[in-house]
Amino acid sequence: MARTKIAEGGLGTDRFNLPITLNGTDGSSSNAGDTLVLDTSADENDRLLYEGDPPVETISSLKVTNNFNVDGSTFFVEVDTNERQNSGGGRVGINDGDPDAILDVYNSNALEVGTEIVAAEAAVGGYTGSSISAKNTLGSASTFDLYRGITDSDGDASGPFTVFQVRGDGRVSSNRGKSLIGEHTGTGYLAANTATIVQIQDIFNDDCSLYRIIGAVGGDYDSEDETQFRFLTTGTTSQDSGYYWAATGLDDAGTTNALQGANTNQATVGINRATTVALWFDMHVILGGGSGGVSFWGKAGYHDQGSDRGFTTFGGKNESISDATGIEFFADSGSGNLSLVNLTFYGYRLRQNTSGGHSTNAYGSD
Repeated sequence: MARTKIAEGGLGTDRFNLPITLNGTDGSSSNAGDTLVLDTSADENDRLLYEGDPPVETISSLKVTNNFNVDGSTFFVEVDTNERQNSGGGRVGINDGDPDAILDVYNSNALEVGTEIVAAEAAVGGYTGSSISAKNTLGSASTFDLYRGITDSDGDASGPFTVFQVRGDGRVSSNRGKSLIGEHTGTGYLAANTATIVQIQDIFNDDCSLYRIIGAVGGDYDSEDETQFRFLTTGTTSQDSGYYWAATGLDDAGTTNALQGANTNQATVGINRATTVALWFDMHVILGGGSGGVSFWGKAGYHDQGSDRGFTTFGGKNESISDATGIEFFADSGSGNLSLVNLTFYGYRLRQNTSGGHSTNAYGSD
């Protein structure tokens, strides 16, 4: 017999009388290169061993009915790059025979209430790492998500709905408005005494209804003129009518100034300013809403580290528009250069129970 193959079910006894000749007697260096060897010398009841790695055969599927243990090694799935790109191979499914992702874990039993699908737990003590890390080799960008939480993923209730996501540029959003999370939408900067007006474009969008503007905003660098603003409706186009507003200011001399305007071409957010300094500024803007228009309110304060200090409280509305894309700031004089402007913009998704205004944010009461 030139070749003997022992297959499962082929032989039922614990020994057989077939002449098998081994090229070596054990796994010593003198017998290097042997494939099948004895674990010691040629004694009775000695085992036959593979020397080195056993041969590997490709199988179409592998089913493990009991525990599968990888002890002291690494278990991995490796697929040729071209095959992965062309056919989407190299995927692992747990309880999913047709995985939609590189790793797809699926719980198909609705009766398993409270069953965790994936749990990441670190040892108590000196652990300093991360339980879960979402990484990629790209730079910070808004074109991908590091994490996305989706409900009704099968779409049987008009889904799927993305309810929470962390974007690749660090922006966190709760898309259903149940968490008041500030989403960074832009920044605006102007060095002091360099320009008479600053426009910050495309920082209001349809994703959010409420916006908060925080930072420093200047007025006339050389005088104490009021700080004013207008909304931008598209690009650099400003809305120059329809402002209804009021503002009250108090300075260190006890001087109170109250200003107001009806259907003016701008609104005031800073009164009784000091020269060269910028106002510390906190302003809210709400687009649309149940009453329509674009409403705004906030506070501003300053201190020149000398004798000049004060604050302004302001609020109002533009009734000519219900949407805006940006904002511009300038001094009352209209000709003087501004002091420093350094602002950050955040958007919030409101959960409103009335329709109108930004319909994309007028969710129901669930």
